[in-house]
Amino acid sequence: MFLWLKEGDKGSEIVTLIKPDSEILLKSVSLNILNENAEEFTLLLNIYDIDSITNFPKNQQLERQKVIKSKQTKGWLNINLSEENITIRKPFYIGFQWTDIDKPIPLVGGKIKESNNSLIRYKVLGTWEKYAEWDIKVEAETYK
Repeated sequence: MFLWLKEGDKGSEIVTLIKPDSEILLKSVSLNILNENAEEFTLLLNIYDIDSITNFPKNQQLERQKVIKSKQTKGWLNINLSEENITIRKPFYIGFQWTDIDKPIPLVGGKIKESNNSLIRYKVLGTWEKYAEWDIKVEAETYK
């Protein structure tokens, strides 16, 4: 099922908690989308550590902002991270942030059920809320 973000502002964002079993090298992240208008859209990819008190996203872990521009209409929007050399040992959040709500934005794959691992906020630095379980896929290589 594809869900629409209710009215928000620039910076509306969805995140999903990822809990690796061991140290990983993050290779790619994908978001399941439906872009009915087939117009170009822009997203920012965010990777956050976890606030030990609230368990919400806290600090950005990317050294450089990852900007995604696409006209993809349907399916998995894949973001290759192999050149970023992102090594992660602890649980973290993967997030997708909308930069412009004045343009049509894609619908996002998800399940209509409240999730303890997926959150949403409707503006930059807004309050995180539980909403739905987002359809986000992570490809990683495990270190032993």
